[in-house]
Amino acid sequence: MPSYYKVGFVTFAQNTEHVDYLKLAYLQAMNVKNTQEFALTPCAVIVDKETYTQINDNHRRAFEYIIVLEDDYNSADSNWKLANECQIYDLSPFDVTIKVESDLLFTR
Repeated sequence: MPSYYKVGFVTFAQNTEHVDYLKLAYLQAMNVKNTQEFALTPCAVIVDKETYTQINDNHRRAFEYIIVLEDDYNSADSNWKLANECQIYDLSPFDVTIKVESDLLFTR
């Protein structure tokens, strides 16, 4: 892969009444930066409008990109937001997207 491609990690964080996915995504971004050889690889999070209201300065430091999901049409009436993930490659700011679930941590 040519070195000029922009590579990065992307995850979704759409909070529900039961799970704080933004918190999980934040921990994951910190985990990536501390465990991966290519720790300078940027991290992006995709959030819905409601979750975006919870973004703070720590999130802004952890994620190089915070992307607001403008259309929640795939899972607007669902508490399980997995249906929106089909939009990831359209929303990703990267040429090469490493898609990870927000509750995934790297051990080394």
